[in-house]
Amino acid sequence: PICWEEQKEGFSLSPCSHFECLRCWEEFFQTKIMGGDILNIKCPHPDCDVEIPANVIEMLVTDELFAKYQQFSFLSRLRMEPN
Repeated sequence: PICWEEQKEGFSLSPCSHFECLRCWEEFFQTKIMGGDILNIKCPHPDCDVEIPANVIEMLVTDELFAKYQQFSFLSRLRMEPN
């Protein structure tokens, strides 16, 4: 787990059902996005390979951060397939 808060309002990832508070999800995504590590973002729980879809990321981050995610995602895909 990435969150140790006892009382928390949060979100469970489907289909793995791993739960984190909203602040921890946002910080997790912010770290990934600002570090450029945006391709195939997976659940942060050890031994969990569930890929987190863009619509879930959009739901859990600010509009500005999601715009950066989309920009970095486009550039990363472009680098992978330049033609």
